[in-house]
Amino acid sequence: MSERFASLVEAARSATTPLESRTCWQECSLLFESTAPRMMRVALCGTFTTEQLEPYVGLALLKHRIAAQIQHSPFNQVYQELLSPGSTLRRSPAPDVVVLLWRMEELLAEALQVLSQDPVAARETAERELTQFMQCLRVFLDQSSASVIVSNPPRPSVRPLGLIDARLDEGVAALHAEVLSMWRRLVNAEPRLHMLDLDGAQRDFGARAAANPKMWLLARMPWSEPFCLEVAAQAARVVRALVTPPRKVLVMDCDNTLWGGVVGEDGPLGVDVGEDAPGNAHAELQRYALALRQQGILLAIVSKNNEMDAWEVFDRHPGMVLKREHLASWRINWLPKAQNLRSIAEELKLGSDSLVFIDDSPAECAEVRANAPEVLTIHLDCDPSRFVERLEEACAFDRLSLTREDVKRAEMYSQERQRETLRASATSMEDYLAGLDLTVRIERVGEEHLQRVTQLVNKTNQFNMTTIRRTEAEIRALWQDPSWHLFAVWVSDRFGDYGLTAVSICQSRGPEWFLDTFLMSCRVLARGVETSHLACLVAAAGADGKGKLRGQYLPSAKNAMAADVYRNHGFEDLGDGWFARSTDAPILVPSHLRLEGSAVVGLDLRRAPARVPEAQALRPAA
Repeated sequence: MSERFASLVEAARSATTPLESRTCWQECSLLFESTAPRMMRVALCGTFTTEQLEPYVGLALLKHRIAAQIQHSPFNQVYQELLSPGSTLRRSPAPDVVVLLWRMEELLAEALQVLSQDPVAARETAERELTQFMQCLRVFLDQSSASVIVSNPPRPSVRPLGLIDARLDEGVAALHAEVLSMWRRLVNAEPRLHMLDLDGAQRDFGARAAANPKMWLLARMPWSEPFCLEVAAQAARVVRALVTPPRKVLVMDCDNTLWGGVVGEDGPLGVDVGEDAPGNAHAELQRYALALRQQGILLAIVSKNNEMDAWEVFDRHPGMVLKREHLASWRINWLPKAQNLRSIAEELKLGSDSLVFIDDSPAECAEVRANAPEVLTIHLDCDPSRFVERLEEACAFDRLSLTREDVKRAEMYSQERQRETLRASATSMEDYLAGLDLTVRIERVGEEHLQRVTQLVNKTNQFNMTTIRRTEAEIRALWQDPSWHLFAVWVSDRFGDYGLTAVSICQSRGPEWFLDTFLMSCRVLARGVETSHLACLVAAAGADGKGKLRGQYLPSAKNAMAADVYRNHGFEDLGDGWFARSTDAPILVPSHLRLEGSAVVGLDLRRAPARVPEAQALRPAA
């Protein structure tokens, strides 16, 4: 990021009021062409006018380092915009992201009109309209590569039944609740859509404060400017999650963070944590951390303490919610915290830019920011009752989908500790690999795999030959193109299932297959998985009548360990990062693993004699 663009980002972050935001957007948007590394085209489409949202959405995106061109669709022309080839959403240059905002007052006006006389007919009308809306969205998704964010509807502010509205089927509240449920089911059935919780945003903000009846009558914009600012922030958060993978580890300080007080002074039973104030604020942070763990976020601690003292709190204090077994790693010592954080990242086989560190000490936060700037450091300079809110505001763990691999990630790291125990007891690498009882399953990517494939494409850094990033819509387009071949690899051993851990994307061009993307989670390094994967690709290219498999290594700041992968597997070095291997020269599948899956059926695959697999030669480039 250039210094000039960085200064625009800082200016955006300093603007907090609607007036400051509008002024800042006017100034910043004029400078994008000469300073922004890339412009994202974002289209706003609504059942109301969206122009008033532009400066707030643009500036909210800029706060996340996203420079955007904002375009607008005509007022309440949602169906036409989705279906017409000449619409704002369909004509060139096409938007990268479409944000579609709607209200019941416009989209479900007929259902609201008949509600008081016939609530059953109102619900049938609403369901029919929502189904038609979804059908139009699917048509658009089939014909566009844009990522689509669609809102749910806020509860209408006008409720003619007044006090009894909430208890009657004829009430707006009851219909709204059912519409939310219907719409949630429809959106969940379409993985290409991403939800913006507009109803939740209005409830959090306050319906009265959000409304601007005068502006609705004058310009068909229903919201106050402060609420427009809030909607923009939420929309930008979803857009950011489209292009930025979530951080993977929450690292927590102990004293005055996980608990109140200093264990070295107050003793393990004297620190504040539990169900009563002030310790309940720290217990709430621990519950939030456990909720993150259930989504696959790893938990760790870095604390300047005597290790025995800290563990006594975990083991003896009745108010502790977190337990030792919830932690993937820890460093309890007197070393600089930046050093400890990088040590944890190395142990977990992750980049240190995957870490979020929280601490109450300004000095410790400053030390980490100076010496490990890639770690997201959050200074908890607030009342403990706001610790969770401060962590939420960072948006560091935002995700738009939750896969099976995400949910199992913490368990997988526990299994990895068992593998390390086996490694330590094995007399040789051959014994260790044989003892793992590895199974590698290779399949053609199915539609149900696209979310996880997109995750890996966008978050894998170290073993990633090209580090090409793509949205789910872009990967879906390749998946639908018969000239592209997408493979997914699952790995398991006697300790557990690693899940979907490797991906390859190949394009058929003339007499060759070009390996556009070849990546793998570092959790399965040096086990022969990459060798088996390449053996399958060489054989599959040959079965497709191609004479060569060609691949490229594009160096990045983090993928040096993959620099020799092609050389180690007998590919010819063509120069400029290109490598090729004849499909007449099969790669031998390592003898210590089982290879299965529909993608390998019928391929000419040959097994190596029992020995250390070629993958063991994998090492960081000098």
